[in-house]
Amino acid sequence: MTARDWLLDLGLAYWKSKAFLTACDLDVFRVIHNGPGTAEDVAKNVGLPKRSTSILLNSMVALGILLKRNKKYFVSEDFVPFVVSGSECMRDFFLAINRLFYEPFVKFEEALTHRRPVWSVESDNRHKPVSMKDGQMITNAMHSLNMPVGKSLSNKYDFSVHRNLLDIGGGSGVMAINAVKSHTNLRATVLDRSTICPVTRRFIKEFGLAEIIKVRPIDFIREPIPEGFDVHVYSNIFQNLREDECRLLLKKS
Repeated sequence: MTARDWLLDLGLAYWKSKAFLTACDLDVFRVIHNGPGTAEDVAKNVGLPKRSTSILLNSMVALGILLKRNKKYFVSEDFVPFVVSGSECMRDFFLAINRLFYEPFVKFEEALTHRRPVWSVESDNRHKPVSMKDGQMITNAMHSLNMPVGKSLSNKYDFSVHRNLLDIGGGSGVMAINAVKSHTNLRATVLDRSTICPVTRRFIKEFGLAEIIKVRPIDFIREPIPEGFDVHVYSNIFQNLREDECRLLLKKS
């Protein structure tokens, strides 16, 4: 690819991205995987006009995510684990990108020009707590994204020298879940906002670890960090905080 072609591909990348994210949001891939059909069949199942459905499906064929044979569409086997179902499925992550993050990035120039977040902030310039609905969506998204990271951390770091792990801002508890699964001597507590904790408990229960991993709601910036833990884990936290908040949080550890 020439430099010119690379730049064109970069500049137009949002076309591909938005089409793919929309297909995820409409559950197109799961619908097709459960029963391959024509554009008309898919349109009926997702509640869209046939013409616009055909355009969307053909764009996914062009990207290689869908295959088309005898007017019927199929999900390419390479992508099934990631867009349909299973432990590696990332559909929740793509839903969050489409519903929560895509629009703010459209305002990227505004954020740079006015030196302020494009999301709502409180009077002290901290991000407002997300709603329970949005918080659950983000937590589901980060769980699917971070499961491989959690497995890798547990394989590379020797948690056997510790007894009590504190997962700060742990979301779904994915780091704690992988750590205690790999190290039977370990107990853990996950801290996060009260709107997130119900989702955390659901994931922990699904893994059968409710007796080993506890969940505690907390504002870890404004409240003291609980004592009695010999290892702290942070994942996807600091990039969401101001510099002074990062320093404060590290001093608490």
